[in-house]
Amino acid sequence: MKNAETSTLLTFTFQNWTVVTSILGVVIVVIATLYVYRRSGSFFFLRDRVWRFFDGKQTFDDPRFEKMRKRARELEFFRFEFNIPVKSFSDAERAEKWITQHQLPINDVSLSRSIINWDDFADIRLRTYLTTQNIFTLLRVCVITLFLLTIASTLLIANPFVLMHFKQNGPSFYVAKNQVYLEIGAAPLTVADCSSAEKLAPFTTKDFTSNRLDVLCQILLPPFSDGHEGRIADQREISALLTAEIFACLVFAIRLLAKVKAARRLERQISVRNGCVACAVRRHGIPEYEAKRLLGQHS
Repeated sequence: MKNAETSTLLTFTFQNWTVVTSILGVVIVVIATLYVYRRSGSFFFLRDRVWRFFDGKQTFDDPRFEKMRKRARELEFFRFEFNIPVKSFSDAERAEKWITQHQLPINDVSLSRSIINWDDFADIRLRTYLTTQNIFTLLRVCVITLFLLTIASTLLIANPFVLMHFKQNGPSFYVAKNQVYLEIGAAPLTVADCSSAEKLAPFTTKDFTSNRLDVLCQILLPPFSDGHEGRIADQREISALLTAEIFACLVFAIRLLAKVKAARRLERQISVRNGCVACAVRRHGIPEYEAKRLLGQHS
């Protein structure tokens, strides 16, 4: 049944390949448009193209209006280029002054947008509670853990075993085609082992009693054994979905770690530029002589 459903889905995909690719194209365009809007904060660039497409007038005759039009698009370009949510030219000038005054890398500023408090451009500050060593270490642990989970779930997709267990907190076991493994690395239980009590004796344990072994022997016989391929397919679908979810979390965690790391570089640079050697030493673990050397370069 499962194979028939998969075959039907593949057949539909190939027969409607043009429709599928068109839908994917629309999705990509929508995602790209939303990304640009998130950075630029407006759709002037899109409206200008639509207006030109309909042969609309592109400039104002009144120089005051034309100046307003150009300034609005200049701000949109500033927001998109530097990923700084300015609302006016004075905001842009203050942001530029803050970056220049502290000699901050523009890439780090752009990457740290969500960790910088932009509420008051006259007093731009980092959200330092998000840049502590504990937060940074926690994110690194999360990235490593998610990476290992991604590998494990990926291996589970190709796993030929189905994990099953007895009811009422019973022991788990692994079912393969014509074989049952009571634990990983142990000798498999086969149909031949089920032919006599003497052959089953080596498999008898506290968890796997003779009654439970009889149940496992029934699993190896039709009609239950006939559905093994379907159960493998179901497990692989669940594993693939789990892998996709874990991978998405991994990408998000890596992105967040990069933001925090960039913000910590900004904080260190600001501390050094402000002459706070102790801040750079305490918050970022910079050797005191290195902080003083950097301070000497900026003085």
